[in-house]
Amino acid sequence: MDIFFTQSYQYVLEEDVTSVSARLGSFLMRTGGTTLAENSFRLGHPWGLAQKGFFDSRLAYLSGTLDPMAPLVLPPPAPGEPPEYRARTLVDVRIRPNLFLVLLAYAVSLVLLLDMMGIELFWKSQYLLRLLLLCVLEVGAVWSVFFTVSQLRRQFEALM
Repeated sequence: MDIFFTQSYQYVLEEDVTSVSARLGSFLMRTGGTTLAENSFRLGHPWGLAQKGFFDSRLAYLSGTLDPMAPLVLPPPAPGEPPEYRARTLVDVRIRPNLFLVLLAYAVSLVLLLDMMGIELFWKSQYLLRLLLLCVLEVGAVWSVFFTVSQLRRQFEALM
């Protein structure tokens, strides 16, 4: 995980790239995802924000690639017979939350930190009320980031 809450995962499937790509293609068509390049894809979270200018409209994005791996060599079932080979595919996935949610979490953290240091930026009210409001906003922003990313990951893992 990096400072923008981007998470990376790798999955090894015991199937060839074409069957994984076909299964993934039908899933992307149903959910509104897109195929970017030969073996790359992108999927958005099913819930979205309002589209305003250059802001992202989805709460989280999943992008990934399908890479063929060397086949897995199984020992022969009986002596003298040829070994069996199983095709394998590496699915490399990156999941990132909406940039607006990440910036909101950092902005609320900054205002909370400044308020605890005694610097009142926006409003003059009771100190504990401001802290409570900022803590609730911070927990809500961070929770929405992790919830949307984990929900999109579970949706993708159910497909695989």
